[in-house]
Amino acid sequence: MKLKIFIINLISLISLQFLFGAENINNNQSATIEVVRFNNIQYISAIDYANQSKMKYVFIENKEKLIIQYISNKIIVSPNSSYMQINEAIYNLSIPTIFDGNGFWMPLNSFSKLIMYHNLPSIKLDSSEKFIL
Repeated sequence: MKLKIFIINLISLISLQFLFGAENINNNQSATIEVVRFNNIQYISAIDYANQSKMKYVFIENKEKLIIQYISNKIIVSPNSSYMQINEAIYNLSIPTIFDGNGFWMPLNSFSKLIMYHNLPSIKLDSSEKFIL
């Protein structure tokens, strides 16, 4: 009986690894976001940040704006602008966001300072400076 239960559990685990990939089975593993460089400035994807932080977002196509919602906080990102709105306040990131037609790229340094200030899900650069944890 114990052997039968063991075999069933083993088959279930192998099936999950096949369907979702082994790296997604371990819930304790930290999610990562790739850091990219444009003109030697570090950027992260706003969509990846929202997804990894379990935030809701919507792209307003006719205005080309991205709205990210986290609890009662709302982040509004405009394409190729150095200004970002969080709730009712407008901030100058000093470096513009990049909209490439598919996604928004946020300048890492100034964006990370803003999200810390607003107690939004934090991001930490790994030692290789290629990924955000």
